[in-house]
Amino acid sequence: TGFEMSSKNLHVESRRKIASGGVDDAMNVNDAGGESTPFLTSAQTLQNLSLVDKDMADLVHFCTERRFDGIPDWQHYAVRAHLTHWMPAVGEGELEHQLYWFVHLGRNWPRVTAVRPQIVWYNKSGAEKAVWLRADIRVRGSNIHETMRDTREALWQDSLEFLSRIPIPNPTLRVLHLLFSVRADVVKAISDILRQIPQLTEIVLISDTPAEFTSWARPVLDLDKIYANQEGGQHLKRFLLRAPALRVTSHQPDKFFSNLRGAHTICLAVHHIRSSIRTWQWTLKMMNAAPDVKALEIVEADPWDLVHIHNQEPQQQPHARIEVKSLMHLTVCVYHLDALFFTLLDAPALKYLRARTHSRIGRVGFCDKNHFPALLVANLWCRGPVIERFEAIGLGKSQFLHNIGVNLYKRRDHDDEVLAYLKRFDPDRDALYDNFPPPEMLPVLESDQETMSVTSGADSASSESLQEHHDCENGAEDDEDNGADDDDGEDNDDDDSAEEEDFEDSSSDESMSGSSYTDSSEDRPHQDLAQHAQDENMSDIEGESVGLGEDAEEHASPSFGHIEQQQGGPSMEPVKTLALSSGEDSPWDGEQMYF
Repeated sequence: TGFEMSSKNLHVESRRKIASGGVDDAMNVNDAGGESTPFLTSAQTLQNLSLVDKDMADLVHFCTERRFDGIPDWQHYAVRAHLTHWMPAVGEGELEHQLYWFVHLGRNWPRVTAVRPQIVWYNKSGAEKAVWLRADIRVRGSNIHETMRDTREALWQDSLEFLSRIPIPNPTLRVLHLLFSVRADVVKAISDILRQIPQLTEIVLISDTPAEFTSWARPVLDLDKIYANQEGGQHLKRFLLRAPALRVTSHQPDKFFSNLRGAHTICLAVHHIRSSIRTWQWTLKMMNAAPDVKALEIVEADPWDLVHIHNQEPQQQPHARIEVKSLMHLTVCVYHLDALFFTLLDAPALKYLRARTHSRIGRVGFCDKNHFPALLVANLWCRGPVIERFEAIGLGKSQFLHNIGVNLYKRRDHDDEVLAYLKRFDPDRDALYDNFPPPEMLPVLESDQETMSVTSGADSASSESLQEHHDCENGAEDDEDNGADDDDGEDNDDDDSAEEEDFEDSSSDESMSGSSYTDSSEDRPHQDLAQHAQDENMSDIEGESVGLGEDAEEHASPSFGHIEQQQGGPSMEPVKTLALSSGEDSPWDGEQMYF
């Protein structure tokens, strides 16, 4: 053919580039649902390329022996903030676990490749000189809940044997993709490989082991030890760690961050990130160290920020503005997150945003409108009203209200995800939404002092018990006055039934609002008393630290007591108070209250 004749006249370096390009295209082929598998398609492509002439066949053989691929199905492990699934949190069921890994590992999950044949192939192919290494060393059954994983010790030893075959130090290895099962000895072997091969340009570590452990201590990947002696640079382009069962330690992250200067994809989806600063500050520091990042994902399966809760470090942010001009995908799931985090970001190209936190994003204020001018999709999961969370990241009402149903307007605390496809910001059009929705369709928000009993479980128990007892005394006095003034039995029965109907109406209104909290002036003394007791308790805990009461208050889950009225005749019947779920006994337990 014409290519055969022309290839003989090509320079050796040009022919080598053609061969390596053909190998890259063959290895990166995807399964489009045809009759042939991706492996057969790539094999046919390489065979046709090797038939050109003997020199091209030698070049193809040279390029293929520098690649080791032990994963049968090729898949690009993407980091994106749209058309994906939340990482299952600790305590969630098997269904969430399956949905998550179907998205990230494909329809063949939980199928696992045998490790022993990969070891044999590794020894015969000379893969110790490979530049590109992909292997599936997972243990069969370790990726499913309620499985006796420790009984398969022989399979665990196969995984360790494969890792021991990778020479360290290895000056030729550049790309490392590993699908592994989490255990302490396996994590230690992977840590040694990362520590002694600093020139890696692409690191992809994926473990589908569930976040719940039943038979051994949780393994820890120490980034401080791995990157302690590395100089850093711009060689690392992709760092992806997706392991819900793995804990990460990074108390001195400067060395690790110095290796991310040229990275375009960063993902840490792990069980928990331990750091000496708050997790959201740690994330901002990472983004400042990687200005060229295009896709970023920081997710914790068990978000629990001890530094933020105990206020061990002051809230200092050395960077007034963090420029990430190329960032398009951002996924953040940490314990504490508010508008301050988003205010510090300068991301004009951000299109897809997912954020999940235990706090209210709009608690401390809002970003300026049109803060993210290119934002197209926003998925927010936090506490508080629905409209507030979108306004907190700088969105105008005209951009997202078409995605929110009327039933969400009146919810004061909607702790669930809300997905919105956004419109472009138009200040003239957005001005028409200043008074929409009308006030009667919005939830009644109290100030921080008045919502203390709502956001704190302990204070909720004390204040609600005081309020209920106060209402009972007033109701009993009214009943006695009515009984003394009215001699007619029928009138007295009518008054009692009317009072019962009023109580049922008030109880239904309170249940619809999600709280039995009222703001009447006669109840204020009891609320102030409960508030004073709560402040004294919090002052004993926080000591000299600043702001701990607010954080602890935000961490406590609200618990509300409710009252159940027994069905009876026209005479008054005792009403029993159900046990509060705050963990403390009510001061009025054992007493009978009459209405």
